[in-house]
Amino acid sequence: MSYQQDIIEQTEITLARLRQKLSSSHQGYRGLGLYTQSKPGAGKIVMAVHGEEHEDDLMRVDRHVLYRELSPENSIAAAAYFSEDPIDGPSYMFPDQHYCIHMRIRDSRDRIWMVQHIFDRNAPIPSRDTFEQEFYTLAETQTLINELDKIDIDTARIKDAYAPNAVLVYCDINNSKDWAHTIGFNRFEDFCRAFRHNLLDPLARQHGGYAVKYEGDGLSVCFPFDDKASQREKTRQALSFIKNVEQKFTPFVSEHEKKLKSCSIKIAADIGEVFTYHLPRSDRDPAQTPIRIDHAGDVFITVRQALETAPRHENTIAFGSAFMAYLDEHPYMQQSIESKVPSAYIR
Repeated sequence: MSYQQDIIEQTEITLARLRQKLSSSHQGYRGLGLYTQSKPGAGKIVMAVHGEEHEDDLMRVDRHVLYRELSPENSIAAAAYFSEDPIDGPSYMFPDQHYCIHMRIRDSRDRIWMVQHIFDRNAPIPSRDTFEQEFYTLAETQTLINELDKIDIDTARIKDAYAPNAVLVYCDINNSKDWAHTIGFNRFEDFCRAFRHNLLDPLARQHGGYAVKYEGDGLSVCFPFDDKASQREKTRQALSFIKNVEQKFTPFVSEHEKKLKSCSIKIAADIGEVFTYHLPRSDRDPAQTPIRIDHAGDVFITVRQALETAPRHENTIAFGSAFMAYLDEHPYMQQSIESKVPSAYIR
C-alpha cells in the first residue's frame, strides 16, 4: 500500500468515526463526504474521501463518485464550494432523499476543503449554527484537519462527472386512482401486483433487463451497457421490451381483470447513468438476492418528466432527451421505432 493510500484509508476511518458520533446525536444523519478542487482554476471539485453509511433505505453509494469532477451546475457540493456565502439545501441529484449542510476547512497548505454533511430529507434538520459549533468541538474533527495536510489529489484518477451506462424504462398504469375507485382498492392492488410480477418482470428478464424499483402500479427496468456496441444492443432490447409490454397488456387485462378492459399504460424511457449493487441474501428468504440501484445524473428525473408529458387516454410511450439524442445519432434505429412501438409518443 502506498503512503497516499494509507492516508486516505486513515481519513476514511476518521470520517466514519465522525459519522458515528454525529448520527448518535442527530436522527437522520447519514454521513459525510470530503471535497476539494480537482485542479487549480478548473472550477470543479472532486470527492477525495467519503464516510457515508450504506443503509438499505439510503439509495446512494458514494464510492462510485470518488474522483469524479463535479461542477456547480450538477452538484450542490460544488455550488457550495465556490460560493462566497454558505449554501445548504436539498441535494441536486437526490432532492427527495438528502439535505446537505456544507462546511469549509482550510489546511496549513492554504488549500480549501469542504465537508458535506448528509441528512435524511424526511428527518429533523438541525440549525446550521448549532450543528457547526458541535462539529468543530469534536476531537475527530481536529484529527481530520490534521490529516488534510497529508492528502494529495491524484489528478490522473479524476474522471468525467457522469457517463451513461444504462437505458432506463418505466411502465405504469394510466389513471390508476380512478381505476382503484372503480373496482376497489384491494382488487386493483392485486391486479397491479400481477401486472408487475407476472407481466413486466418476466418480460424484462426475457429482453435482457432487470427490475430495479417497484413503485405502486409501476416498475422501473434497467438495461445496463458497458460500451458503444452493448449500448446499441441494450437500446434494441429496451425497444423490444417496450413493444412487447404494449402488445401484451390488453390480453393480460382481459385475462386478469375484465372490468379494466379500457385502461391503458404509459411507458417512458431514457438513457443515463445508474449504479447497481447486490445486497446480501435475505436470511428469511435465502433464494432472494434483491438488487438495489443507486442513481446519478438526471435519468430518473427525465424519465419522470417524460411520463408527465405523455397523454393518459391511451397506451403511450415517451422518450427522454438523452434517448432522442442517441436516436438522432443512429438514424437506422430511429427509423425502426414506428415498427417497434407503433403508438410511440416522442417528445
